[in-house]
Amino acid sequence: ARKADYILLCLGEPPYAETPGYIEDLYLSDVQAKLAQAMVETGKPVILVLTEGRPRLISKFESGMKGIVLSFLPGNEGGDAFADVLFGDFNPEGRLPLTYPKFPNNLINYDHRFGEKADHNYGYNLGYNPQYPFGFGLSYTNFTYSNLKISSDTIGMDDQLKISVDVKNSGKIEGKEVVQLYIRDLYATLTPPCRRLRGFDKISLMPEEVKTVTFLIKPDDLKYVGENNQWITEEGEFDIFIDRLSGKFYLKN
Repeated sequence: ARKADYILLCLGEPPYAETPGYIEDLYLSDVQAKLAQAMVETGKPVILVLTEGRPRLISKFESGMKGIVLSFLPGNEGGDAFADVLFGDFNPEGRLPLTYPKFPNNLINYDHRFGEKADHNYGYNLGYNPQYPFGFGLSYTNFTYSNLKISSDTIGMDDQLKISVDVKNSGKIEGKEVVQLYIRDLYATLTPPCRRLRGFDKISLMPEEVKTVTFLIKPDDLKYVGENNQWITEEGEFDIFIDRLSGKFYLKN
């Protein structure tokens, strides 16, 4: 490995189902972790390829990786697909459909509660502190978000809200971006999630191209299951998040 220009490190687990898939530890095996650390110690760039059916923990050596490709369990043609990504014949466009945990006791849904927020006041590594958040993913190009618009700062129970944002491919090659709309209920009878995915759209952009993406939100999209196991919509203030942009609106009865 010390003679190589780059190291492709393939780790993970074989296919499994039901009982053969039961494990007691989400960390990759010690043997694989030692191999990863040995590859990092060569000083050569290490590209990690993960083949796994669930998020196996990589926090013991993740910081030493120059790149990571998560292929899940790709089947017989997975090698060809990975080669296309590695050599740039295909520009990655996938986004995580889960929150990738960093530690064994760090399994939290992507729409985590405020009470699950990490508290580092005492040096604890508890709460929401994932390896990668829900919806995360990289591309060989870059995208820039701007001009977030909200049709109204107040809507009623029979209205709908129009939200739009401009997305620009600020890189040098064509790429696809998954535009993700998250909404947070600032107050509810039951503790609301920090963020809920309320809309998404995948768009293709040429270099320097700009597209406007629009979402329509209705009060039904703001419902949650109340203490009586019934869907309810409550009056109050809501936050909107698209990439690093944010805004607010108020829902009134």
